[in-house]
Amino acid sequence: MIPILARTWEELGAALQHRRHHPHPNPPPAPVGPSCPVVDVRLINRSTVVHDSELLAALVDLQTQVSHDFAPIWLIEAELIVGGTPAQGEYVLYVEDDSTVQGALGYHEEAGGVPTGHVFAKTSQENGISWTSVASHELLEMLGDPRTVLAAVVDPNGDGKSGRIVMAEACDAVEQSSYTVGQTEVSNFVYPAWWDTTASGPFDHLGQLTAPLELLPGGSYIGCIDFTSAVGWQQQTAEKAPSK
Repeated sequence: MIPILARTWEELGAALQHRRHHPHPNPPPAPVGPSCPVVDVRLINRSTVVHDSELLAALVDLQTQVSHDFAPIWLIEAELIVGGTPAQGEYVLYVEDDSTVQGALGYHEEAGGVPTGHVFAKTSQENGISWTSVASHELLEMLGDPRTVLAAVVDPNGDGKSGRIVMAEACDAVEQSSYTVGQTEVSNFVYPAWWDTTASGPFDHLGQLTAPLELLPGGSYIGCIDFTSAVGWQQQTAEKAPSK
């Protein structure tokens, strides 16, 4: 989930100074087999700052990221389509101009039963952020949690009294980290092992995290709620992570 509701634009700008950008870390492996679930995702351009030709060019690299980087780890494959009218069963990713959510460069939701992502290209551009990295972020998170209802139970004592519920957002914990696929900047993402407190890694695609549930410093965050919370869902940031 990419809404950064707790931040002002000034705070976001300061965080972006720590943004990490890397080349593609490894030669792409072979795509996953045909047994992997495949969903169709339609990218629709509603932006005045992104030309259709740019969207088509980015689609090729976004498809590579999904098929070669994300799907072998998350076991979710997608076929990306540009333009036209969404068909029944398709996910939709809109590229738009101005943010409709304070402090957000994009977000994903379930709208009318359809997993839907929004990328605010003009707002991203005004804040020095590549719209393609935002598109990658929302695309991967939409694939991992299409209805924004999934989360992991972190219960270290196994008694249901001192644990947390942590949202299943694939990119938030490494929000400030990106890499290139072809000519396109895309978002880093965590592996499912990130939610497993017994795992030994790797925990993210670029290998920057060293422990489960770790947040990359410089602006990353995750939605979570304590079992005994009286205040409800909160945004935990790397700078305010609980001590272990």
